[in-house]
Amino acid sequence: MEQVLARIQETYGAQVAVRILYVEKEERLYRHHRIVIIPTQVFLDVSGKEVFRHEGEISQEGLVQKLKELRFIN
Repeated sequence: MEQVLARIQETYGAQVAVRILYVEKEERLYRHHRIVIIPTQVFLDVSGKEVFRHEGEISQEGLVQKLKELRFIN
């Protein structure tokens, strides 16, 4: 997932923020977002409210489609 997320950041970084968390470094955020399966993608709106969650791997195309559906990117 790191490569997919890096490509999303490169392509759409002006429209969306991508953050990769590592449980051993940011355990508090893992608990806060209730992440139990790795990888999990948590989509937050500008206020920080969770609007969608995907557990497991997702293709770059699938991720772009979801970001467009959520109107996070054009």
